Amino acid sequence: MVNPLLKSVQKLPRIPLEAAKEYSLLRKEIAARVDSMMESREDLSYLIGGNTAITMRTNHANHAGTMANTFLFGRYELLALTVPWVYRAYIAHGFSPGYFPVVFEAFKRSIRETLSPESAEATIPVYDWLLDNHELVLESRFEADEAAPAPGSEHEAERVRFRDALLSGDHGFCMEEAGRILREGRGVSDLYLNVIQPSLYEVGRMWERGEISVAEEHLGSAVAGRVMAGLYAEIALTEKSKKSCVVTAVTNEHHEIGARMVADLLEGDGWEVHYLGSNIEMQGAINFIKKVKPFFVALSSALPFTLDGVANIISALREDPDTVSVKVMVGGLAFAGTGDLWKDLGADGMAGNASEAVMLAGEWFSGEDRRKSG
Repeated sequence: MVNPLLKSVQKLPRIPLEAAKEYSLLRKEIAARVDSMMESREDLSYLIGGNTAITMRTNHANHAGTMANTFLFGRYELLALTVPWVYRAYIAHGFSPGYFPVVFEAFKRSIRETLSPESAEATIPVYDWLLDNHELVLESRFEADEAAPAPGSEHEAERVRFRDALLSGDHGFCMEEAGRILREGRGVSDLYLNVIQPSLYEVGRMWERGEISVAEEHLGSAVAGRVMAGLYAEIALTEKSKKSCVVTAVTNEHHEIGARMVADLLEGDGWEVHYLGSNIEMQGAINFIKKVKPFFVALSSALPFTLDGVANIISALREDPDTVSVKVMVGGLAFAGTGDLWKDLGADGMAGNASEAVMLAGEWFSGEDRRKSG
């Protein structure tokens, strides 16, 4: 289903840069005021269902981060792509549909109390747009198709079995399936991109729909991580014929399996990979990159409120003479549907999945003198 918000959101005027910077700088204070307003309401329990105030506060902080990046990068599609997902997930997990207009009004009030009059005047129309489209979003909370295979596609039954094993915590079955796939000669890339990744996307969609608990969702991710760890010993034996690279998920980004797949496939392709995991602290990442002097860096961002982390690392690399020539590749679900946003962030390229990351890295490497590899 086509996202009905994408057309209308583009009619909104772009937020002036100074207003965007002020919102970003004060977003924690804006969210904290909203927390206080919501927690003082007598109908709070009804609005948030069986959820805790801690969950609500986390949601407010994530919303403020998403709005800040939407304003900073001038990319309203981030908002149009995120809102239906948020409605779908929140309502499936107990939030009342009436929560959204109430919280948007609270953000408007907080913005007026926190920002300068000029910045408030510039940003509040976006919240008016959210309020105006509330009923439309409720009527059309379409489900995104992140790498979802078409019904009846090749190996569909295999993916269903693997997904069910992830959810039941059956690590043994998942390892047996992985071994069978590799024995058939299909390769690690096939296993990752056509079995593990779509299985995890479906687990995520099941959580969004309220069909499984967060514990079950985490179990599925943990089992998938254990399977990948079990395969790594073979990947690590690959002869290193290319240069070095650094792969990491950025600050506040706790989804690491996508970045880990990129790291594994790059290592299997002969790269010397330094994998830093998820939620990396920016200065620590910069210091490490300066130390190892990689040929390129791959940054992963799954959620829109972490995109400023991508931009900050790239900016720091570009401003330092020791790292200005390091190539930067970005990827992750936060970039899906955003066109050339990666260019605005200063990256040299964007990969839609781990296989594309390997191909892009290979293209970059092929332009180098192979005698200098190492």
